[in-house]
Amino acid sequence: MESKYFKTDITKAAMSLGTLLGLYQSVKLLLFPLSMRFQILNPILLFVVLGVPVVAWKLIKNYRDKNAVAFFPFISAWLTTILMFFYATVLSSVVAYVYLRFFDNGTFFPSVADAMNNALSEFPADQMTAETTNRLDSMRNLIEEMRTLTPLQATKQLIVSHALIWSNLFSLVIGVITSRPKPFSHSKNN
Repeated sequence: MESKYFKTDITKAAMSLGTLLGLYQSVKLLLFPLSMRFQILNPILLFVVLGVPVVAWKLIKNYRDKNAVAFFPFISAWLTTILMFFYATVLSSVVAYVYLRFFDNGTFFPSVADAMNNALSEFPADQMTAETTNRLDSMRNLIEEMRTLTPLQATKQLIVSHALIWSNLFSLVIGVITSRPKPFSHSKNN
């Protein structure tokens, strides 16, 4: 009985899986401004955001199982996953840029900044210390910088956070979970 080993093109698989994950992330990105307007969508947004690594794991696991791979080493699982996240980031960044550039009309970042300012202004005055005041001031400065982001700058931030930070962390974990070691063969010498 001959077992099937991993012999598929990693880049091709990552592009296919990355397209699916990119569509999922695009829905997540488009759900965020809607949840700012309709508060009832916040639990759904939270579920969708927390579901990104689960969906990525499920895509890689289905890919591995669909190809009946008996040997799927960690490096192959990790490379497939990290490339999948890369292609997903490319697709979701294009969707985010198109939304921010052509449909948003510059209202997204000011509305986020206003919501954050409102949350900061509700901080109890009796709990204010010098350290807390400094932290709140730095948060307010960050909020003011957020107001001035252009769609291109926001898309660059999205690429950095998704492709360079989160995808590396998720890829390591998913690579470990979905990898299959080389099957041990029992050979008896008489």
